Amino acid sequence: VKFKKKSKHLLDKLKNLYGPGEIFNLQLSKINQDGIILPHIDHGLDFVFSHRIHIPLVTNENVVFTINKKKYNLLCKKVYEINNLMEHSVKNKSEFDRIHLILDYISCEYIPFVKPPNSKYL
Repeated sequence: VKFKKKSKHLLDKLKNLYGPGEIFNLQLSKINQDGIILPHIDHGLDFVFSHRIHIPLVTNENVVFTINKKKYNLLCKKVYEINNLMEHSVKNKSEFDRIHLILDYISCEYIPFVKPPNSKYL
């Protein structure tokens, strides 16, 4: 029940920010202690048309997210939109794993460009 309320609240916020749409990807991302994600740019129409949202669940000040050569320390339980069409990387220089909830939100007008036939989104 708690998750359902929180997820509806998040979906309502996304709709207010970006207009009517759907969450079409939802994942947990873990980076092990002392782990890295090398600099890269995500490719594909789904990234062009969607908003990549990160919600840090477990992190600390020794986890650095770099986007377009600018360094960020993302705080727990805050919501961030990440421009993954720019070069980005992550370094976890801590003793703990980093865990983010990541979702992709897409406006209704772009769904036909990325949605496989007969698929269902959240």
